[in-house]
Amino acid sequence: MNDEAITAERSVLCAILENGECIREVLAQLKAEHFYGTQRRAIYQECINLHKQGRTPDIATILSTDNTWLGEVQAITSMGALTINICTYAEQVIAYYKTRELQAIGKKLSSVSAGSLASAQSEAIAKMQSIASVGIARQPEQLGEIIQTQRDNILKGLSHKGNIKTGFSTIDEKIPYLTEGNIYLIGARPGGGKSAFALNIAINIAKALPKGSNKKVLYYNMEMLPEEMAERVAAFYTGIPLANITKGYIPEHKRALFNSGMDKAASLPIEFGLVPASPTQIISDCQYRSDVAVVIVDYLQIMQCDGKCNGSYERVTNISQGLKNAAIKLKLPFIVLCQLNREIEKRNSKKPQASDLRDSGQIEQDAYAIMLLWDYVNGRGEARKAVSIVKNRNGANGDLAFTFNAPQMRFNEI
Repeated sequence: MNDEAITAERSVLCAILENGECIREVLAQLKAEHFYGTQRRAIYQECINLHKQGRTPDIATILSTDNTWLGEVQAITSMGALTINICTYAEQVIAYYKTRELQAIGKKLSSVSAGSLASAQSEAIAKMQSIASVGIARQPEQLGEIIQTQRDNILKGLSHKGNIKTGFSTIDEKIPYLTEGNIYLIGARPGGGKSAFALNIAINIAKALPKGSNKKVLYYNMEMLPEEMAERVAAFYTGIPLANITKGYIPEHKRALFNSGMDKAASLPIEFGLVPASPTQIISDCQYRSDVAVVIVDYLQIMQCDGKCNGSYERVTNISQGLKNAAIKLKLPFIVLCQLNREIEKRNSKKPQASDLRDSGQIEQDAYAIMLLWDYVNGRGEARKAVSIVKNRNGANGDLAFTFNAPQMRFNEI
């Protein structure tokens, strides 16, 4: 164990012994097992016990529990750590804990045989997901500070500390902003255009991000390779049919158009996350980043589940709750795609409802807004896409009309 890890552990304990009330700030996530030093682990556990009994941890009380801790307590109190920095110290303790645990996994895997590979791999993945979920809880926010910030945001025309829009004016009129900590659900039947619609929104958001802000759209696609997603962006920007791009057939007279469109596409601040992914893995990917503006997940039913899940209903419920927790923890808006079940096809009306969300137990409850895509033919016999907003926590529902140019992957409002 290195000196920095010892310093971090002692700094946490020093802050607590100086001001026992500050343990409240780290109690939710910092556990005794995160400490490496045996005595420091025992001292922190005793601080937790005293706090639960309604007693304030201090030097005298700790030493009265076990006087063999005297030498360690003297080393702790010599740190001079500031209580206002306790969360920073605790984050360091957890970071060193995670490092030790990951190193232990690596050491164990180094001796794996071919016969035990599958079980060892499964065990390692489960352990790494568990490690990734460890972290410092969000700090509580004071009402006065929230009110002041909201007043400033409202006067600036913002809402809930957010200014991200879908880029489609008819949707933005009903859902003005995609706000932090919330899930915006896009549902459709397989082949219904939800991935293309999400890609259009991703492009709109990426184009609107302030230049020089270093912000990005983080897109997790569980079905397609990044190269396939890039081909779809290319079709959107060049106007050349996707089929031509995937075959590598670009006519000579369209080469200039193709190159110009590709240059524009290449400048988009969109990043494709590593897949497969679970909610916990998304938290792990993003928790130490400040450059993510929005997370897009395509799609919910094929995500990895955190932990063991029995049956599709429990699995989807687990993932939905995990994504909601991730949005809150990361303070980011999440756009999540979801499949609709087959019941729609048995009805005369093909207009979907929130209850058509596949294995929808928790999804409808967790979503801030739900947009469902479906096909219809207008009075002139023209094929159209409808986007039905069937849930909108702070706004009106409604049906919005679009055209969809499938070869170019483009949605256009009517």
